[in-house]
Amino acid sequence: MEAGSSGLFSPMEEDFGGYAKRHTVSGLDPQSEYKYRMRMMNSAGNSDWSAHVKVSTTREPMNGEHLHKALNRQDMELLEKIIESGDVNIDVPDKYGFTPLMQASNKGYERCVDLLLKRGAEVDAQNDAGKTALMFACYSGHLDCVKILREHNASYTHYDRGGSAPIHWAVDGGNVKLLDWIIADGADVNLRDLNSSWTPLIRCASVSGHRDIGLSLLQSGADINAQDKDGKTCLMITIINGHQALLEVLLKKNADLKLKNEYGKTAYDMAVSLEKRRILKTLTDHMEAKGIKTY
Repeated sequence: MEAGSSGLFSPMEEDFGGYAKRHTVSGLDPQSEYKYRMRMMNSAGNSDWSAHVKVSTTREPMNGEHLHKALNRQDMELLEKIIESGDVNIDVPDKYGFTPLMQASNKGYERCVDLLLKRGAEVDAQNDAGKTALMFACYSGHLDCVKILREHNASYTHYDRGGSAPIHWAVDGGNVKLLDWIIADGADVNLRDLNSSWTPLIRCASVSGHRDIGLSLLQSGADINAQDKDGKTCLMITIINGHQALLEVLLKKNADLKLKNEYGKTAYDMAVSLEKRRILKTLTDHMEAKGIKTY
């Protein structure tokens, strides 16, 4: 068999033998025209060449890589074209296991989030770590994306494999405006994680110690004296981690210094044992002002 191509593509020749009724030619370019002719060869000799036959390849089918590239470029026209082609699952993950909706939510691409959801993307899909698009948006601080996700009923009570829900990721993200909005929207200000039984306020003390996040949670009704599975309070964890600004907020809000952890230790005991001088002075001044004795 002899093959040639029109346009910019070089001629090529390919020989094969046997009794097959069909033969697949690989390595062709998409949307290109090729000319073929055939002759038979055997021990008795060769036949004449057949007349040329023209064949054309179709366009290359769209795939997940095309979808993610269009998303990363925020090419709305191409993104919609790929989705409407029907060639690609709208929730196809990239090499890191992120669906297009997760990527758009994480990067703050509001128009992409809106388009994907309107075209049927699964709003609460979870990656291998159990994270949802809402968790990514909350952590990254993209309130507009959060609002769009919630319009499509994204859940505040899905947990990732570490036991954390969207509000815990919002606390880590440190965006007070976003945190205030999701709490007003129905996120539970005292929702405990599934691992350490941390409330969002305990999470704040354990991770960032962000003063304004802590204050926002308290003003929204967070339980200041909630204890984790080991009996530690937010105040104890704040002292352990040396979060001075958050400590001052907790004391001003009258966190209970008499509570004990599972080993019978109070927040004051921890400050003494850890030799945190500035924190110990802050505690001592507070206790003197309130008439609280050491125990």
